[in-house]
Amino acid sequence: MDLEWLSTFLAAADTLSFREVARRRFVSQASVSQQVAHLEASVGHPLFQRVGRRVVLTPEGEQFRVYAARLVALWEEAIRPGGATSRSVAVGAEPLLAETVLPWLARGWLSALPGLDLVVRVGSAAELASLSVDAALLRRPPPSRAWLVEPLWTEPVALYVGADGQDFEAPRPDPEQVLADRRLLLDGGAPHNDAVLALLSRSGFAPRTLVVDHIGVVKRLVAEGLGAAVLPLSAAFREAAEGRLLEVPLPSLDAVRDPVLWAEPYGAPGLPAMALARQLLRRRRDGVRGG
Repeated sequence: MDLEWLSTFLAAADTLSFREVARRRFVSQASVSQQVAHLEASVGHPLFQRVGRRVVLTPEGEQFRVYAARLVALWEEAIRPGGATSRSVAVGAEPLLAETVLPWLARGWLSALPGLDLVVRVGSAAELASLSVDAALLRRPPPSRAWLVEPLWTEPVALYVGADGQDFEAPRPDPEQVLADRRLLLDGGAPHNDAVLALLSRSGFAPRTLVVDHIGVVKRLVAEGLGAAVLPLSAAFREAAEGRLLEVPLPSLDAVRDPVLWAEPYGAPGLPAMALARQLLRRRRDGVRGG
């Protein structure tokens, strides 16, 4: 059973509207329905029944509501031992992961712990290691050994150019021509840079390079036609879907993947929010592997 399911159930029990719960939690209505379905499967009986366009609690749902409220209250008490402990959590992320994974994690956190005071800091692994953060999402291990690092999953990469209004059903650009005609923009924080350059060299490519220290700037320059770049698929997903970036097929890149890491300082207090973050990230990791 998941605490987020309980929070979603209680919100639905209060509003009697899955649509309203979805609006308040900034998720899809299908996500709310799925969480309720998971909870019903876990407890072994329906908690809601539909009446027209509304939902109402079943008798079992009314009874379960009492226990769900107690469980959430106990969690809240665990967050504040003695009633006075701060609920502030500072989490760091490298720029790419601040764009892709962190919003998803923050939504899960705030959905389950709506009173959490969340502080977000963005920087390189070295910068975050020197800051006061309770945990960090990284692409490289921190330079200090005073961190406990858990590998989560790896990200495939691909070569991208600016779409420039090209018909997506037209033949894709030739990678050899792309690498001969355009600079290869390198995200300064990307762990894949050395592997990509070595791979291209073995394949006979010697592209001119330009290092840029922020993934967002790399994507903007590529979209404006000022070069090509090798990017994780998750980093370029939105721009590709919106027709701003175009993937160039380069099968040799299939062997290159970027790690995603979760790091916590040794000796950090065992905050319940950190336990929840690990649970959410491991579930996502299992989903990535399963996919």
